[in-house]
Amino acid sequence: MAQCIAFDHLSEGDALLTANDFRNQLVHYCSLLSAVALLTLQNEHGAGGSVIDVDALVGSRTRPRPTRRTFAEQVKKARVPVEVLGNVTKAEAELLRKCEDPTHMVASWMIRGITVRQREGGVSVPPPILSRVYQELSNAMLGYNNALKVATTPFPFPYVCATRPTCASAQTSHRLPAPTCRRNSTNCRWLR
Repeated sequence: MAQCIAFDHLSEGDALLTANDFRNQLVHYCSLLSAVALLTLQNEHGAGGSVIDVDALVGSRTRPRPTRRTFAEQVKKARVPVEVLGNVTKAEAELLRKCEDPTHMVASWMIRGITVRQREGGVSVPPPILSRVYQELSNAMLGYNNALKVATTPFPFPYVCATRPTCASAQTSHRLPAPTCRRNSTNCRWLR
């Protein structure tokens, strides 16, 4: 998004009047996108069946900063507040609560905002160059979708057992006598 802000510095005329508002909104959306993606990957389900807990989004002007805790304490608490630059408006919070895929919703807000800004005369670069901004946002969403696949795909049970000490010791104690038992139960000469 730094590219988009840099391109917006080339704005002229009436577009200069709303340049700071656009840039602040873009930074807010980038921050909100990151926070929503992290909460979705943490698989925190909020009240009412929403995908994320919108109350875990901490706006810099709406709430005081959370007290410092260790990572282990945050994991035990299972609700890690995520900092969002700017205010999370009531309308945004309501839309995020109702949405099945809040990460893609925030990405679409960013795309819509950039497109509207270009039509208003801001982000005054040729469309093929601006398409690079859209491509980078698309690459970010691709990375998010790949991370979501990893986060939601269940780990195979045998590997889970192999990593746990009790299961691993049981498997090891089974494997050690197995060749000897096999050798004694067969009549093959080459096994003896």
